[in-house]
Amino acid sequence: MKIKGNITSLVTPMIKNKIDFKSLKKLINFQIKNGIKNVVILGTTGETSSLSTKEYVKIIKFCKKTIKNKMNIIVGNCSNSIKKSIFINKIIDKIKVNAILQNVPYYIIPSQMGIYKYFKFISSNTKTPIIIYDIPKRTGISLKINTIKKISKIKNIIGIKHSSKNIINFVDILRLKNKKFKIYCGDDIFFHINFLLGYDGNISVASNFIPKIMNKIYKYSKKNNIKKSNKEYFKIFNLLKILNLETNPIIVKYILNKMKMIKNKLRIPLTKIKKKNIKKIKNEINDFL
Repeated sequence: MKIKGNITSLVTPMIKNKIDFKSLKKLINFQIKNGIKNVVILGTTGETSSLSTKEYVKIIKFCKKTIKNKMNIIVGNCSNSIKKSIFINKIIDKIKVNAILQNVPYYIIPSQMGIYKYFKFISSNTKTPIIIYDIPKRTGISLKINTIKKISKIKNIIGIKHSSKNIINFVDILRLKNKKFKIYCGDDIFFHINFLLGYDGNISVASNFIPKIMNKIYKYSKKNNIKKSNKEYFKIFNLLKILNLETNPIIVKYILNKMKMIKNKLRIPLTKIKKKNIKKIKNEINDFL
């Protein structure tokens, strides 16, 4: 299967500070039932940085066994250490998934050349295709267009998840798209605009709880049915805005708990949703639950 369209960035359900595999299976089946063909596990939404390596590997194996080729599996590797990234990717190679989502190294703030060398070295040490993840608000540095262009030519790198609020960047990056190198939106609020521009997919938080609607908008967009795609997008626009009221995945876990899909558990330093935001969320989600 090609990695395109709506791609759910799955939460990691927890209970009593352990992974809730029963709820994880329920989430996976909910995605499959609603026509989702691609899923990111262990990304930012999956609270990867709070997991032990043992938990991380168990989740990948569990998802692989549960999904059984019904969806493409993309595994997040959020390390900023080149040695740890390669170590993790070699584990992923053995499990055999469809792609790795590898972020720009955070905290270090390397040069553009340093980022290029980082991805070049990592890609040469794994057999699994890599999607690079550019998210400046979390890493402290933004990839420049010329750097992305150089990275896109690396053999094992197949695309970029781009999280930016700059419309100029949307278009500049789109010009790098080709048969090998795909462009994915990394922010739900912009996904419809990005689809209309010609992005290949959207790595989505909202798709955890409204996968059918997210799929519908993608399909309308690809058929150039702007009237219908706009209508569906406008229905959920306020809902997408509230996802940014707090750090991801605080709000999406709250919503999934209201749907009785998971327990509303997060790992410190993440904490439960602020009371002042609950009313805003309830006003928006009632029509969708």
